Amino acid sequence: MTKVFDIRKTRLRNDYMMLVDLIDKSQFIRIIDIVGTIPEYYLLEFSCKGIEALDEDNSPIYRDRHEVAIYLHPEYPLKVPQISWRTPIFHPNVHNSGGVCFSWWVAKTLDELVYTLVEIAQFKYYSIHNPMNIQAAIWASKNDTLIPVDRRPIKTGKNASVSTRMPRPRLNSDSTHSTTGNEQKLSFSTNYNKPDTVIGVFGFLRDHFSLDELKTLCFCLQVNFEELPGDGISGKAREIILYHQRRDLFDQLVAEIIKTRPNMALLSII
Repeated sequence: MTKVFDIRKTRLRNDYMMLVDLIDKSQFIRIIDIVGTIPEYYLLEFSCKGIEALDEDNSPIYRDRHEVAIYLHPEYPLKVPQISWRTPIFHPNVHNSGGVCFSWWVAKTLDELVYTLVEIAQFKYYSIHNPMNIQAAIWASKNDTLIPVDRRPIKTGKNASVSTRMPRPRLNSDSTHSTTGNEQKLSFSTNYNKPDTVIGVFGFLRDHFSLDELKTLCFCLQVNFEELPGDGISGKAREIILYHQRRDLFDQLVAEIIKTRPNMALLSII
């Protein structure tokens, strides 16, 4: 009987092995938890210097421990994985709800993504253009001599035993992403999908996008604009939102709007 080659499973296995290799070479990265016989969910800890907030004098308040959750959803790697920054962080490209903005392409592997996330924690990787945190972007533009806040290399070449630091993959009770017993499902939502936010995003699309720009937005999100019901800007804006809500992709829609329209009005809504 011919064995079916599963591209996704192969990719997830390779991602796991490459992440293990990265962890073996870094003093900063630790896996707190993973879920799935072939891991799809990761909860990671980064032990490096970063900024969690500013004090009353606009001076950095530092922290040396960061938690980040990663979900490699069924559409990964064609679409960007879901990232949730769990601990406080002050960074232009991390929203206060935990959403992260970073460069993504299909060939980017999990270890490369995690490397980028550590660089975000260290303030080595950042962009003040189209920020998710306006205050952090303004601060970074005026204090470039203070960043990166942690200049140590991520890869140190140390050769610690991986087996003492790597948790075993946790088997889900069924084919969904739920867990059993006292285990709690990791939450990877950036928490944009709230009624007030949905209404605000609808108004923003209606007031700031033309039909052609809505079509371009759909193109960037790999959504067939012509197949969406609704007429006019309001109708199409409504259906774009409903399309993403039904697929639990509303956060991805918001991130793309922020990228397309670096507008402080939208940032204040979310």
